[in-house]
Amino acid sequence: MHCNRWLFWPQGTASSQEFRCGYAYTGVSRYSEFEKNRNEEQQGTATADIAYSIPTVIAARIHLPNLNLDAYQLSSVALHDLVPVPGTLPVSPPAGDEPPPPVLDLKATIDNVLYRGETAHGVDAHAVIRGNELKLKHVGVDELLGSHLEFSGSVADYGTVPRFELAYRAVIRDADRMLDYAALPRFVHGRIGAAQVAGRAMGTLKEAVLPELSVAMLGTSIKATGRLSFDADRRFDFSRFALVSSDIGALVATASGGPRRELAAVQANGAFHGDARRATFRGDLTVDGMALSGELSSTLAGHPHVTVALRAPAGLRLDRWLPPAPRLGAGGAGSSPPGSSISMGSEGLMASLRAFDATLALTAPEVRWGPFTLGTVDLAAKLHRGVLEVTRLAGTLEGAGLELAATIDARRAASMVEVRGSVRDIDISRTIAVAGGTNEFGTDQLAVALEGRLSLEDLVLRTEGNTLDEFVASVVGRGLSRSEVRASVTRGSASFASFATGLASLFSTEMGFSSAVIDGFVGNWIATSGGFDVAGGIIDFDEHTVRAPHATAYVKSRLDLRQRTVDTLIALDTATPGSIDYFMSVRGPLAAPTLRAEPVPRR
Repeated sequence: MHCNRWLFWPQGTASSQEFRCGYAYTGVSRYSEFEKNRNEEQQGTATADIAYSIPTVIAARIHLPNLNLDAYQLSSVALHDLVPVPGTLPVSPPAGDEPPPPVLDLKATIDNVLYRGETAHGVDAHAVIRGNELKLKHVGVDELLGSHLEFSGSVADYGTVPRFELAYRAVIRDADRMLDYAALPRFVHGRIGAAQVAGRAMGTLKEAVLPELSVAMLGTSIKATGRLSFDADRRFDFSRFALVSSDIGALVATASGGPRRELAAVQANGAFHGDARRATFRGDLTVDGMALSGELSSTLAGHPHVTVALRAPAGLRLDRWLPPAPRLGAGGAGSSPPGSSISMGSEGLMASLRAFDATLALTAPEVRWGPFTLGTVDLAAKLHRGVLEVTRLAGTLEGAGLELAATIDARRAASMVEVRGSVRDIDISRTIAVAGGTNEFGTDQLAVALEGRLSLEDLVLRTEGNTLDEFVASVVGRGLSRSEVRASVTRGSASFASFATGLASLFSTEMGFSSAVIDGFVGNWIATSGGFDVAGGIIDFDEHTVRAPHATAYVKSRLDLRQRTVDTLIALDTATPGSIDYFMSVRGPLAAPTLRAEPVPRR
């Protein structure tokens, strides 16, 4: 009988081996051996059973305390020489020309495997080799870089152009180190940390089909089905992609390389594709219970550019991402809580605007912010290097139509905001009700309520700060206003009040003015127009014209929203056009101003 075996040893090392073999007359040969490398780099034991059958079956069992694979690594030139040249792949001989190849059933346990400078502990493998097909019954690694790995499956043509079908599972302690160790691409700019991966893969060394991929990391669970390319572009195309996260903030921070902050619970279902330069998701999203659909795309550079085109069929709530909305109602209209600031911290939100570039398009039936609801929303915006340009914001607010554009400059410590556009058809009585005020003005003898519509056009407003109070206090701007208003009597008698004040006007200019106002304006539709300026919480109305059928008033007024005071001059013309019959002032606190006669200015 003849026995032989061959081994690879590291170049330049000495080795020796002891070899014993025997023959059993049952038709099965059994060989056992003990091998030892004299330089003490490798040692181990192996046994083998050979069944003389068709095909021949060799069952081998190997145990090695240590295996240094780095000593056998081929150079890139040598590896290139081993890869078959296209068109030169061996052709399988016709069936029947050769006996079937033997089957090698190999079980191996290796305590420590050194590969790429890292040691894998507790490697356990069971493989079956038949010709050019390798079946991996099980391969397990107890610990590599703190991670546990398992996979099984088959590799066809493993000696020429491998085609594999594998199932895998990994519990990874440090995904960042593992990606670097495996020389895999990283599509993120922050640290991932712990992760779990499982699934199946089939394909070649150029492209793989992933019918079942499951990933858990950063508080996020991902399941996907698709294809992955291993070329230089690292293309991927997942036709089914599902994501569930209790808070997407950690994943967003890792992808962008920014600080981690709590953002929102997110669910996603759709398609996900891209390459080493860009990734795109198309499908349905649920963000904090709010449903959206559309497309999100991002470049994968250090400073990514994100493109978002979404529809929100059930509307959105913005309280979590915007400053607290102003309190409405008595004593609180237009004010914000003391020290109110942007959610997540103003500097944090503005820093996020500096972390990436973006193009945004959003449509929704409504967007809610505190007590305010903006309906039929159409939004388009661009973000570049910390400057957000809202090129279009259209919608309706309490019945009024908005057509606005805005710029938010977050490059400085105090953010600058500029708003341009118009607000048309503001319902005056509805606005008073939303603000929590009472739409009734006057005395027990005569009280009126206002109705009509107000439009603000050619608006240009600028402000800066980091809290809502700072933004309100620093507003500077201008605009034009137009309105159609009517004061309807709700209590008392306009005729009696006019007679009484007219009688009293014999003794008081103020009473004469009141009588003229009642006669000329109460119960009639009044047209107003004029310009206004805003600065430091003060609104100046410059030469507003208030025109009724039988009277015209010219109003110049200043409202101090911080001190809640008014300073108004009114010129009233009730007779011949161009003549001023009364010149009055209204000054003092908004709640109780004082009316008095003023000298008529010379023209």
